[in-house]
Amino acid sequence: MISFRNINLKFVYLRVTRIRIKEYSFINLQKVMLKNLIHIILIVFCSSCDLRTAEDYYNLAYDLEEKGKFQEAIKFLDKAIEKRPNFRPALLNRGGDKSILEDYEGAIKDYEKILEFDSDNTLALMNIGNNFKRLNQYEKAINY
Repeated sequence: MISFRNINLKFVYLRVTRIRIKEYSFINLQKVMLKNLIHIILIVFCSSCDLRTAEDYYNLAYDLEEKGKFQEAIKFLDKAIEKRPNFRPALLNRGGDKSILEDYEGAIKDYEKILEFDSDNTLALMNIGNNFKRLNQYEKAINY
């Protein structure tokens, strides 16, 4: 009988230690999962951050314009203007790109935005007149 009890005690001891090992593993697993979750959140947060400046986007657009890729350049100019709404060079270039792509009304809107904060901008005034001329709206063109 004594040996039978010893076997039972060993079995009980093994079951308890296995449970503790499982609990310990579960706690480690939780820590690892939490650590990974924090890493994932940081990666998502950092990847959604836009660290480029308006000037950076403007320069990217300028390079594309040099290659004749005006539609792609407009996308970068949009981002530059989103970052700095009164960014005169970006508005002028976007208006010019839209004129090249024959979006004369869109170009006029860009030039008019410039006039909201720089009413004497002769380049914007001249380009508005030229775009109205292209739209065969000569009376409006004369006003600019």
